[in-house]
Amino acid sequence: MGDYEVIPCTEQGEVDVPIERFLDASGELKLHPDVEGSTYFEVSTGTKRLRLRAKGWVGFVPLTDTLVAYIAPRVPISNLTRMVRMAGQPRAPLTSFRGYETDGGWSDSLLEVYAETFKAQLEEVITGGLWRDYEERFERSSFPRGRLLVNRTVQDLVPRGIHHEAHVAWFERTADIPVNRCLRYAIRSLVVLLRGSPGHSKKLVRELVRELSAFDARFDGVTLDAERDFEVDPFVRGERPLPALRAYYRQPLDVAMAIIGRRGVLLNDNYDGSLKLASLAYNMNDVFEAYVHQTLRQYGDLAGWPAAVLDDRDGKQSLYADVTKPEATPDVVIRRPDGGTPLAIEVKNKPYKGIPKADDRNQAIVYALSYGSDKALVVRPCGSVEMESGLSRLGTVGGIDVFQYLMGLGAPDLEAEERKFGDAVAGLLPDDFDYRA
Repeated sequence: MGDYEVIPCTEQGEVDVPIERFLDASGELKLHPDVEGSTYFEVSTGTKRLRLRAKGWVGFVPLTDTLVAYIAPRVPISNLTRMVRMAGQPRAPLTSFRGYETDGGWSDSLLEVYAETFKAQLEEVITGGLWRDYEERFERSSFPRGRLLVNRTVQDLVPRGIHHEAHVAWFERTADIPVNRCLRYAIRSLVVLLRGSPGHSKKLVRELVRELSAFDARFDGVTLDAERDFEVDPFVRGERPLPALRAYYRQPLDVAMAIIGRRGVLLNDNYDGSLKLASLAYNMNDVFEAYVHQTLRQYGDLAGWPAAVLDDRDGKQSLYADVTKPEATPDVVIRRPDGGTPLAIEVKNKPYKGIPKADDRNQAIVYALSYGSDKALVVRPCGSVEMESGLSRLGTVGGIDVFQYLMGLGAPDLEAEERKFGDAVAGLLPDDFDYRA
């Protein structure tokens, strides 16, 4: 893990750290800029310790330049990477870097992270100087230079009666070498991906494209290798150590190959992965809500539901029938084209400890009334791996049947759990919904 020490803690949990770990050379308390005044922790101090109470975030968060907190989810999650990819939520704006392992699961939500990281690494390449090396060049010419290729000349030109030309070879120092072709190709690829991503603001995309295009201009004279022949180069692949003077190429080459190969990252507790990116931390309340929404949206698409599965932005409406404000904003809304809403769902990232709290139940019931539904549903995660996931009926209030669903996020087969959840929700919908996904 290098120069970093990882302090484990849990979402919504507390951890005590000796206060001297946070003191600088002058004896003053010094936190990393990423966490000063942030929403990641509540901080309280004692005479000998600093107590950190994690809030709703999970991931690696820097505490100092050498101390990092790994905040684990408070409920068992077998595949956090899958959840985050499906949710598509933005990560926290952290500036510190960490190592990640990669896999083949690409997500456009990583584009900003890749772009920010790649820009910083390209700046190091420009500052350190473009790598130039001697490349062998070949030519057929009437004015030979370099080394005369006698055999090739005799075999190719002499039999055809061409006596005024010869095949020659020479070495030329150039920046048009595989490592630079790799970086330039990655810059162009990233620009294309950014322009085609609907999940980022136009202003952000314009700014990132402008900055990347400026770097692309610094590689003028480097071939844009559309065939990607650079991928077999041992320096690019990491199979051959870089020269010590060019060690600053390693990280940008790794990121470039991840961009070109559409490689995702694994969100686990390993801090030693070879791919160095800006640290990723996610708000689990937002992730769980978006994950539930996307799970049902994909299920409904496969099943051919005669309705759209909307989030709280697209599914909101006036809470009261005769007053515009305030708005009702259920986390998930299943809405027919005619505006009818057979179900509005509240999603709470709160582990099971019995029936939902009064505020959560009441909120779901009020939304059911507002949307004209005869059912209310609260979705929560299971509190342990042993706990059985599934739907339960809590009771009836004023003609509204109230249900709770516990999602088994720690199940070995998370896709099977998603289908189980979709089946359960489909069972609450009217008969004309084809829910055989």
